[in-house]
Amino acid sequence: MPLTRIARRAGVGQGSLYRHFSDRTDLAVAVFSQNVERLAAAVSASETPYTTFMDEVMDEAVEAAVVIDLISQPEEAERTRVLADRLQAIAADVAARDGKVLHPDVEVEDFIDGIFMLALALSRMLPDERRRCGGRMRRMLDAWFLGARP
Repeated sequence: MPLTRIARRAGVGQGSLYRHFSDRTDLAVAVFSQNVERLAAAVSASETPYTTFMDEVMDEAVEAAVVIDLISQPEEAERTRVLADRLQAIAADVAARDGKVLHPDVEVEDFIDGIFMLALALSRMLPDERRRCGGRMRRMLDAWFLGARP
């Protein structure tokens, strides 16, 4: 989506938007930063951190595909490093707080890898397919993270 259209939808002038964000990636990073902090607060307040974490990640992956696509570009890795680090810290909090629920072989990196697989796959799907396919992918990740065995 062009920044001009984003400015119109936000009810601000294009000049205002460009004064704060030099390009679409800067805007995506700002939006995603707020979403990551909302995730941190939700996980911190939850009595079921794993479920809260995965529910929030799933919703974000389904709803914010454009943002995820922008911040996941390899050439943007330096600009988005702080987001990846923050997400890893939240996943570490989930693992520490929900260690009895998680399979003993699951490491923090597994959360990050699983989340990125989910988010990237969904960001490339048509909007109507995201929720349905995301549900199947979530069940696979739950089986992996929680250690369900056939």
